[in-house]
Amino acid sequence: GKVYTRGLVDAAREYLPKLRAQNVDLVIAISHGGIDGSQYTPMMENANLYLAQEPGIDALLLGHSHASFPDAHSPAAKYRFGNILGVDNERGFIHGKPAVMGNFWGKSLGVIELGLVRRDGHWQVDPAATHSEVRDIKKADGSFVEADADIARQVEPVHEATRQYVATPIGDSDFAMTTYFADVGDVTALQPVNTAQYEYTRHYIEQNLPQYKDVSLLSAAAPFKGGFGGPNDYTDIPAGALAIRNAADLYLYPNTLTAVKIDGALLTGWLERAAGRFNRIDPAKTEAQPLINTKFSGYNFDVIQRELTYAIDVTQAEGSRIRDLRYRGKPVDAAQAFIVVTNNYRASGGGKFPGLDGSNIVLSAPDANRDALIGWVRQHKHLTRAQDGSDRNWHFAPVKTAGPIVFTSASARLDLAAASGLHAIRLLKDNGDGTATYTIDLAPRSRP
Repeated sequence: GKVYTRGLVDAAREYLPKLRAQNVDLVIAISHGGIDGSQYTPMMENANLYLAQEPGIDALLLGHSHASFPDAHSPAAKYRFGNILGVDNERGFIHGKPAVMGNFWGKSLGVIELGLVRRDGHWQVDPAATHSEVRDIKKADGSFVEADADIARQVEPVHEATRQYVATPIGDSDFAMTTYFADVGDVTALQPVNTAQYEYTRHYIEQNLPQYKDVSLLSAAAPFKGGFGGPNDYTDIPAGALAIRNAADLYLYPNTLTAVKIDGALLTGWLERAAGRFNRIDPAKTEAQPLINTKFSGYNFDVIQRELTYAIDVTQAEGSRIRDLRYRGKPVDAAQAFIVVTNNYRASGGGKFPGLDGSNIVLSAPDANRDALIGWVRQHKHLTRAQDGSDRNWHFAPVKTAGPIVFTSASARLDLAAASGLHAIRLLKDNGDGTATYTIDLAPRSRP
């Protein structure tokens, strides 16, 4: 009752007049959000199309959605922004106001150069003399822009201290944990996260929430690094010693551990939403069909584990794909109660999963999911594939297709698929850019 949030536009409408009343020349909106052409709601995650329409804002610095803006030469950017009314992806303007998104992970620098004119005793933006751009750190020839020597010297002590910290040993593993084939069933990088979250929550419930001790407990995790940023954008932890940096590779984001109470119907809906990661496959087509829906973010492909099994039928439309959903071998009833441990992003509505809006949270832990993982590895000490990386609890519903079903991952990784028991995968071709095209046979019932 003491903390509240409001929509982006709603907040701007309160504070913009107060800022302007202080006789300022320019107001720059800095918003951790992207650009979405959907209808505005106060819960909207990327609402800056509407923020830009508010009078009193002169320029916008944006982010969060892992995109570059403007980026007129990228097919992805053209798809993302090309049909949104009011968005100029050539010049970098939203409703006539300069805006910029500087890519992600420090790969680029977003710049707005403001042309200013003096009118009525104030500096004002001249749109004709203003432009936005995104400057990549990596040049076209593969080299990088030169580092600023003074900044490099100042950050070096902190950088080195960070490197030493993340090298702190926490345990070891007898198997590689990777996400190269997480989309098609490999759980080596997901099961440790799910187990850590499960154990943390189970213990917390026993100690602090005894009213939930008899409710079935599940855990959800997604492959955060699934190739979005190129052939090196995968979790790849070899067998051997584990350090804190490996936990950060398994759990990329600083989310906090959160648990929700749902029923079997919402559990099915959760998995149906996650299955949006796949395109609909037509078994009769003889030409190659891509399995992965690249418009669906990999971090929304939740795999829910701990005595739960299910199949995904990719021949069906989105929302009708989950088959044979069972808990402890018995069919899940629509009214059956579950607690699912996830993160604060998902539990509060991130990813637009049905029934997840923050209203059914039963645990908002003070600890990050990554810290729960670190603590579990330290306690567990020795991870084995048999116990910690082989619970392939979901599979594709078997279907015979006339043509090949294909997907892209990093090249020269087929051995990792085989090691995880994914024997229906074959290499189709090396693409020559660090990636390869693989095929998967959906006909075998490769159930764990």
